Amino acid sequence: MPCNILLISTNIVERPYPVYPLGISCLAGALKNAGHEVHQWDFLANNRELEPLKQLIQSIRPDVIGISIRNIDTVDSLNRIKYLEHNKDIIKELRKITDSSIIIGGPGFSILAKEVMNFLDPDYGVVGEGEEIMLSLVNQIESKIAPPKKIILNNQHINSYPDYPVLYEPEIASYYLKHGGMLNVQSKRGCPFNCAYCSYPYLEGKKFRFKDPEHVIEDMVRVSQQTGIRYFFITDSVFNDPTGHYLEFCEAMIRKEVNLSWCAYIRPKNIGDKEIALMKRAGLKSIELGTDASTDITLEKLSKGFTIEEVFEVHEAAIRQDVPCAHFIIFGGPGETMATFSKGLENIKRLTGSVVFGFLGIRIFPFTDIYNMAMREGVITKEYNLMEPVFYFSEDIDPDILAEMIKSDWGDDVTRIFPCHIREELLAKLHDMGYVGPIWDTLLKMPKRRRRRRHI
Repeated sequence: MPCNILLISTNIVERPYPVYPLGISCLAGALKNAGHEVHQWDFLANNRELEPLKQLIQSIRPDVIGISIRNIDTVDSLNRIKYLEHNKDIIKELRKITDSSIIIGGPGFSILAKEVMNFLDPDYGVVGEGEEIMLSLVNQIESKIAPPKKIILNNQHINSYPDYPVLYEPEIASYYLKHGGMLNVQSKRGCPFNCAYCSYPYLEGKKFRFKDPEHVIEDMVRVSQQTGIRYFFITDSVFNDPTGHYLEFCEAMIRKEVNLSWCAYIRPKNIGDKEIALMKRAGLKSIELGTDASTDITLEKLSKGFTIEEVFEVHEAAIRQDVPCAHFIIFGGPGETMATFSKGLENIKRLTGSVVFGFLGIRIFPFTDIYNMAMREGVITKEYNLMEPVFYFSEDIDPDILAEMIKSDWGDDVTRIFPCHIREELLAKLHDMGYVGPIWDTLLKMPKRRRRRRHI
């Protein structure tokens, strides 16, 4: 029997740009495909207001409410903001007006499932990939069969991508068209790499699972026709997989003459002029490089699997192909000393023609090598509740000294961003002016030096 389902994205982060809630649209596609009635609600698209949501619930009377939690906090040691109280308030208010079963999920929940479950007290929680679990869970709830566990863990990571059409919600998408002009799309899940800080392998599995490129493109074209959006961010953990599946996607975009723009996360290894040129022909407008460290020593300690020279090679190939790129660098992590830090600042000077975002320390999450490292070094214990942000810093550095040295070295260069939140207001204003996409590429067109305003 069909079930009436409401899916809610509770994310309220909109800077440096708002991120379309792809997760609930993936779930909506799977549930709709199974014959259920599905509604989607996004807090950002509704001015962060709870009252219209309560009115919607009273109108449609859903049997099941799914809540997607994207972030626990900012994961930024220099801008610590937590978000779970917002979700607690939402569930508390929903309990007053409905007896619908409440299911929570999303990456923010999955990485600290037991702790978040205890804090929010929903009926059920889904850890990891949700399409198949939600289909089963909804059927059990509809049949009044109580699931044996409150937390359902997808720890098998099925061999294939759950290839349902993504049900983008046009009314929600229209908000993102007005605020950045960009939607999300995904061509694969999983990650075989072992970056020390990263939870992707736990959440999505340790091998790539690919979606049919034709189906990805169909989703992009359909929602573009519905909403007018022409720019997409491909949210794969790594776009340029070693098997070359990403090239199949690019070739399909070219063959079908799809005139849409996109950006993606690129691993700076085994990719050069030929591949970037093909990607550019397929609509690539900018790339974000998962560089993460700026010396061979710190790259090795983060288990990145590439060298700083390989970073330079990929960076220079992107510049030759006239594709703007951004690097994300973590300072103060494992293996960092004052010597590696100084060397890293010098290496970053070679990343000309790009934007560099700097971070200090690494937010500790379970199921990562950083977590194990922090346990061994006594930074945390098993009893520590990681819902309160804890950051890993090398014992050989002083974070405050590093912060001041980065600020001094980068100065007012608008292409060198540290701390990252100092440019959020500027990037938001550029979106308000009509610029489309991740916006940092727009910074490369501005005068390199800019006087900082006090309120930025």
